[in-house]
Amino acid sequence: MERLFEKIWYTKYSFFLIFLLPISLIFFLIIKIRYFSYKNNILKKYKSKIPLIMVGNISVGGSGKTPFVIWLTKYLLDKGLRVGVISSGYKSSSSKPLLVDKYSDPKIVGDEAVLISNQTNCNVASGGDRISATKLLTDKTTNDVIIHDDGLQHYKLERDYEIILINNHRLFGNGFLLPAGPLREPESRLLNTDVVAYTNCNDESAY
Repeated sequence: MERLFEKIWYTKYSFFLIFLLPISLIFFLIIKIRYFSYKNNILKKYKSKIPLIMVGNISVGGSGKTPFVIWLTKYLLDKGLRVGVISSGYKSSSSKPLLVDKYSDPKIVGDEAVLISNQTNCNVASGGDRISATKLLTDKTTNDVIIHDDGLQHYKLERDYEIILINNHRLFGNGFLLPAGPLREPESRLLNTDVVAYTNCNDESAY
C-alpha cells in the first residue's frame, strides 16, 4: 500500500487521483480551520516559559529532520546556550513523556530520542504529548531554548521560531494534499514561517 501511494504522489498523472482528490479537499478544509483557530486564539495554545523552536516539514516522509536537529543543537550549544530537545518518541513503548540519556532503552523512548541524546549530550525528553514533554523538560532541566523535532503541526504549542525542511530530492511530489499527494499542509504554508531549508542537496539553500 505504501508503494502504491508513493507511485501516485510522485507521478504527474494518476487514475487514482479521481477518487483521492475529494478526500484531499476535505483535508484541506480541516487544515485551514484548525490553523485559523489556533492562529487567532480561538483554540487555546500552551505558552512555554522557555522559547520553543519548531523543526518540521509539510510533506510525508523523511526530510532529514533529526540530523538537522542534531546539527542545530550542537550549533546552539557551541554558542553557549543550554539546549533541550523534544522527540516524538516514534516507535517507543512509553505512554508518558520521559527524560532520555545514554542509558535509556530505545524500545521505551524511541531510537531518535536516544540518537539525539548520544550525539549532543543535551537535555532530551521523549513523548507523543508535546505539552507534557515540554513541561517535563522545563521542570526537571535547565534550558535557554527547547527544540521540537517534527513539531511543526503541533499548533497547540505556541512557538517562537519555525524551521521548515524540504527534501530537495522529492520536493512536493504532485503538489496535492494527503491522501492524493504527500503534503500535510499546502505549499503556501512556507510563506508563514521563519526559515525554509533544503536538505539532501550539495549547495546550501535556505531563505
